[in-house]
Amino acid sequence: MLPPARYCPAQEQYEGASWPNATVGTTVQGTCIEENGFTGLASRSCSESAVWGPIITPCSLIVPDCPPIIGYLGRTNWPSTKAGNTATGSCAIGYTAPEAGPPQRECYANGTWNSRVTNDCEVGAW
Repeated sequence: MLPPARYCPAQEQYEGASWPNATVGTTVQGTCIEENGFTGLASRSCSESAVWGPIITPCSLIVPDCPPIIGYLGRTNWPSTKAGNTATGSCAIGYTAPEAGPPQRECYANGTWNSRVTNDCEVGAW
């Protein structure tokens, strides 16, 4: 008769993911818990001694978009922008973009705006 299979027990929540039962010596994929702010594909191994190993591939934290801003410093409007991208703004009434081009501003990878603006709007003709 074969001995019963040994496994690492399921975990409902650990490091942003839920983990299924895993047979010893295998690597499994966890489900990242979006409701808790995590996304992606996570993986982890169950050791020969039926103990969970460290996470090999972790879940990623969901980062919110940079929010839209109307009238930044009274002169520039910014659209909602995905984290890690550069936004192209528009000028408020009474302001115009310089000859170098429209206003540009970076949305950092953490979902916050850079305070530095390239080609910021200038006082213009109505």
